[in-house]
Parts: sequence; C-alpha cells; structure tokens
Amino acid sequence: MNTYVFDTNIIVSGLKSNLGASFKLIEMFVDKKFEIALSLPLYREYWEVTERDVLEIDSNARKTILQYFSKNCIATKIHFKWRPFLKDENDNMVLETAISSNANIVTHNVKDFLEVESKFNVRILKPQEVLYECR
Repeated sequence: MNTYVFDTNIIVSGLKSNLGASFKLIEMFVDKKFEIALSLPLYREYWEVTERDVLEIDSNARKTILQYFSKNCIATKIHFKWRPFLKDENDNMVLETAISSNANIVTHNVKDFLEVESKFNVRILKPQEVLYECR
C-alpha cells in the first residue's frame, strides 16, 4: 500500500471545500486506499494552521478529521533533522516526516520541493497524481 505525507495545504484545501482533489484524498484515506505518515510536529502544524479564523474552516469538521488522522495515520518519529534543506521551515518538517517514514509527499506547491526527489528519493506529487495512482 502506498504511503504519503500530506503537506498542510492539502489539509486546508480539503477542509475548505468538498469539491476538489484534496477533499477526495481525505475521503480515500478514510476508505483506506493508502496510508498517511504523520509526525507530532506536522500534526501540530495541521492544528495551528486550520485554526486560523481567516480560513473560515468549520471547527467540527476540522476536529473530526484531525482526530481521525491522530488515530489512523502511521505515527512517525523524526530520527534525524535535515534542516535547513528547504527554504520554508514547515516544508522541512514535511520532508523529515517523509524521509523517516519512507513515504512520498503530496502538495499543491511542488516547486517548493524541487530538489527533494533527486537528493532523497522521495517523490513529490500533486493531489491529482495521487488520485490517478490510487484509483
């Protein structure tokens, strides 16, 4: 079974709209079509970002999904920090989770992870690519 790490933008997009690929990915995870690896720092990031009022995310949906993630994702401990490798510190957190769990990264911001594939053998995928891969 494929294992992925979701960049925070996938969670935000999936919670803001049920019409896009990010929402479909969350549904597919619930349906056990693939696994998601998650570290504690990345989980905290999900909570912090989705809590922002400006995003106008339904608090019940947020709580339900994030609690589901906490119980059903592959808990991943970071054994080695690769920082600073990427410009955005939060992207480094996603990368470290992927490396530690031997997973691929799903993001809307592929350009932020350009050097990762060649250096770490971690694939960087857009949500639509994962939908195609896991259908």
